[in-house]
Amino acid sequence: MAVALATAAISIASAQRSFNTTMEGRGTARFGGQSYSFNQLQLTLQDNKRVTVHALLRNMQSKDLVFTGRLNNSSRRSGRLNADIDNVAYGANADSADALCDIDMSSNSQFRTVTITGRNTSDRNRVALDFVSNGREVTSYQPPRGAMGDEQKRRQDQDRDRDRNRNRDRDRDKNDNRWPNGGNRSSAQGRYSETESWRNNGQHFVMRYTLELSRNGDARLVADSLEDRNMPNNSEDRYDHGDILKYMHSDHTVTETGHWTQDGDRVTIKFDRISYGSTRRDKKEVWKGRLRNDSLRIDDFEKSFYGHKVELTFARN
Repeated sequence: MAVALATAAISIASAQRSFNTTMEGRGTARFGGQSYSFNQLQLTLQDNKRVTVHALLRNMQSKDLVFTGRLNNSSRRSGRLNADIDNVAYGANADSADALCDIDMSSNSQFRTVTITGRNTSDRNRVALDFVSNGREVTSYQPPRGAMGDEQKRRQDQDRDRDRNRNRDRDRDKNDNRWPNGGNRSSAQGRYSETESWRNNGQHFVMRYTLELSRNGDARLVADSLEDRNMPNNSEDRYDHGDILKYMHSDHTVTETGHWTQDGDRVTIKFDRISYGSTRRDKKEVWKGRLRNDSLRIDDFEKSFYGHKVELTFARN
């Protein structure tokens, strides 16, 4: 197994031939102040090193979200690709962008995860994408734009069934008092993710936050690095991205635990314990945020610990 993975990594790092692959999985994206969910992602690498990341959104009659850029070999490690995203489009709504794309490859053409973080250039709004593959590759005919192909109809039927199930669950849980504060399907309960990426001295850093708000009111936040290197520990990076970097500098994953409550669309999370490496100790942090659809924006947090230039807008997975 190790030999096979090593061989694949060497091949990826050396050849990097063009490919066009669509994988199934779970993904979230953000553009124009809106959050989107999707379960298929198309990744294209051309011979000229142009990269296209195409999120196939759930409503097939709506527009899809497309990120394009250029492969950046300088910050790539074996089995991982980095690209500079310079354009993002949602239908006719397109804008230039300044974003970083991190791709974890499992073979010469298949991918495990794709992460994009950055901003569009017109109004500096945040653009982001986070996708985790389930390992299943999609090999189906794609109808031309405007045509209703069999595969497109099949996926619409799946989406209709999914919406029907979601409505059934919402009705079932409408009066379920097990939600914190007696909430319902508008509760913030669920699993969320957020990524922050930046460059410093030619190095590419990507921090991932995973937030879990359980049904019984427990809260758990995990911060880890998506790059194969330690996080920086200089004063400039700590000011921008928080003193949490001090705990991650030695390749540690940081975990905070506590409890959460909800009042309407307002969510309060109170962390009281932190762990990193072999250390476990008390540490109190309070987050206050607002729930909007599948997005949880934290607008009140300790900037010295999490960063003065960080926007904590979590997308529900």
